[in-house]
Order: sequence, then C-alpha cells, then structure tokens
Amino acid sequence: MTLTIELSPEEEARLREQARQRGEEAEAVARGFVRAGLNAPSVERASRTAFLQHLLDQGVIPFIPEGRPGPPRPVPVRGEPVSETIIE
Repeated sequence: MTLTIELSPEEEARLREQARQRGEEAEAVARGFVRAGLNAPSVERASRTAFLQHLLDQGVIPFIPEGRPGPPRPVPVRGEPVSETIIE
C-alpha cells in the first residue's frame, strides 16, 4: 500500500532532522510513526484529529494544523522518472 502524507515545510524539516539524529531515512521514520499511531490504543479507532494528537504527543509535529492542507507538493526523487520505469 502506498500512502501520501502531506506535511508543511516545517514538519518535513523536523521529520528529516529526527531521521538524521536516528541515522535513518526520513521515509522509514515516517513509516514508524504511522505504524505506532495506528497501534496506539488512543488512535486505534479514532479520527484524524486523534492521530494528529498522537503525532503531536510524540514530538513529530509542533502543532495540529487547522483545516485541510493545500495541494500536495512534488517530492524530488533520484533516478529515472517513474513513467520511464513503467514503460520499461
């Protein structure tokens, strides 16, 4: 399954800093936070707000954003474009 998580530039920088401190890739740290959030008793059957509260409690995000975030930002990736990989 692929999941896209929209983060503000500040949240993304904080995630990358935490990953750097742990010596891990940011994506791996984010997956860990998501898994922890899904397994947390307070989030197991809760809404998006409860999940965001869990991330706030864990120090992943500095505040709970209000409303829906804007459109997703493109993420730079190394290597060939996905379209080229699909064509091959």
